[in-house]
Amino acid sequence: MSQQTPEQNIRELADSANASIRQQQEKSAALAASQPKPSSAKKIFMIILLLAFAGTAWVQYPRFHEPFGRPDPNKDQSVAEADLRVIALEIETYKLSQGKYPTTLDQLRLPDFLASFVAEQKIQYKPTEIAYVLDWKLPSWHAAFNGESGKATITPANGSK
Repeated sequence: MSQQTPEQNIRELADSANASIRQQQEKSAALAASQPKPSSAKKIFMIILLLAFAGTAWVQYPRFHEPFGRPDPNKDQSVAEADLRVIALEIETYKLSQGKYPTTLDQLRLPDFLASFVAEQKIQYKPTEIAYVLDWKLPSWHAAFNGESGKATITPANGSK
């Protein structure tokens, strides 16, 4: 028995690995060649599907590209009610942390969109010892929130609907 050098062992291992890789490549090529080619009907269907996807993407692109627009509380009374409930939640959070209701809405940490309404004094806040009232007069709605009952009321302004 002859002793092999490490270089010979490495060369044998490399040759064996290369032979194994060639066998796998040949098997893959034979398998790919045995696969049936797509029929012309399938090709047409794939082209139509691709065109439909591209058309949908083209039409919907502006919708996905534009940033989210905040709903207008003047157009939808449920948005006005939700906004009042956010303010009421902040008022109650303030009371839990400070032990009393805030004297003004400026003391609250409101989202930017509501802080601007408060800064413009569109939302009136009237605190009492045991509760508070929020009053918001919009062009289409008159929205109010009673802190004692926890109820919001939305009524059309000036009889408009």
